[in-house]
Amino acid sequence: MDLGKFFTPRYLFDTTVVPWQGFGEEVLYMCLGLVVIGIVLKIIVGVNKAPAVQLRLFAKLSNLSMTMGFIGLFFWLCRTQYIPIFNMRFWWIVWLVGFLVWLWFVVQNIKRFMANKEKSVTREDVYDKYLPKKKK
Repeated sequence: MDLGKFFTPRYLFDTTVVPWQGFGEEVLYMCLGLVVIGIVLKIIVGVNKAPAVQLRLFAKLSNLSMTMGFIGLFFWLCRTQYIPIFNMRFWWIVWLVGFLVWLWFVVQNIKRFMANKEKSVTREDVYDKYLPKKKK
């Protein structure tokens, strides 16, 4: 099987209507799973009294999974209804790249938040060192 044809512009930007070739249900379940994960994480953020870092991570992952799940469902629906413009395989590559870039930004944001939180804790410890303590 020649995999080179999958990355040619003619194949990626082809607007001819082609039915799913054996993996349409898997794509549907994956996108629905992303939406369900986003809803569950949104509920956890609203109910839970967890640390701020965990709630911030869950909120960002909830936004990521719900948005990408709904966009994926839109592309899946366009593919099943044979809408030519959004039927191109190129959109799935754009969707995947967008998902990975967004996930990378979420991870970088959490790393930066954790680093700032560690710096603030060490600053407070240095400040508290010079304050008088309660007598026992």
